[in-house]
Amino acid sequence: MKTFILTICILLSAINIYSQEIIYAEVSGDTATIHHDNVERNCCALYRQDYDIEDSYTINIFEVDTGDVCYCMCFFNLSLTINRLPAGNYTVNVYHVELPSMGEDTIYCGNTTFEIINGLLNPLKLSDYQSECFNLTDIEKDKNEVINIYPNPFSEYFKINIRKFQSAKITIYDILGKEVINTVIPDDCTIHTKGLKQGIYLYKVISGNNVFFGKLIKY
Repeated sequence: MKTFILTICILLSAINIYSQEIIYAEVSGDTATIHHDNVERNCCALYRQDYDIEDSYTINIFEVDTGDVCYCMCFFNLSLTINRLPAGNYTVNVYHVELPSMGEDTIYCGNTTFEIINGLLNPLKLSDYQSECFNLTDIEKDKNEVINIYPNPFSEYFKINIRKFQSAKITIYDILGKEVINTVIPDDCTIHTKGLKQGIYLYKVISGNNVFFGKLIKY
């Protein structure tokens, strides 16, 4: 399975390295799952995820909130899976559609790209997913208790320490979704990055039953 990254989701389309929301795609065969993680919304949000395909290779996803209004905020992970996609390079635009009581505004969140190597015709929505409401602070606390990556930003190398497990697997992707590092690491090691260009990277660490995502910056 390939993972394609990323633009950080903010209300404007510019990349913001401090944003908490992440949009990325995972591809397997003719099937793509587009993820929108760490989405801060109304606690009672209930999403219907619609999509259309324009110009053959541009997918627009509309996250339509059909829930009630609650006077609290929390975070959700959302995803939409589409299969039978024709071969080609795709751009995905993600939009949030506000509650009717909030004015029914359509807000552009961000985009990501992916490639289908061998595909079929007649795309079909397989499923969509909305996680339970969660507190991002708790998720970050759990991650910080398990792994420590430093320095970040980094130059020639960074170190990673796995606190609760003896080993883990780390995968690093560049801003275009290309896998640049994939290795099993011990509980404490140094990752040399001399061959990487300056820029923003996304890492995925699998440790035990835990999977953590985060951003790295090379200067």
